[in-house]
Amino acid sequence: MEQYQEVTDIAGEVRYVMRLSDEVLVPIFDERNADYLAYLEWRAVGNTPLPA
Repeated sequence: MEQYQEVTDIAGEVRYVMRLSDEVLVPIFDERNADYLAYLEWRAVGNTPLPA
């Protein structure tokens, strides 16, 4: 199962999640991004990302 961690910008806002298996940064709020859609599915089944 994938694991994700929130990543914040310099202002402290969460802008990405990192997929820990391969350290890919996934931009959030981009529904055209297949990695983001996979992340949303992961969240939908009750998972939560690690905090930043």
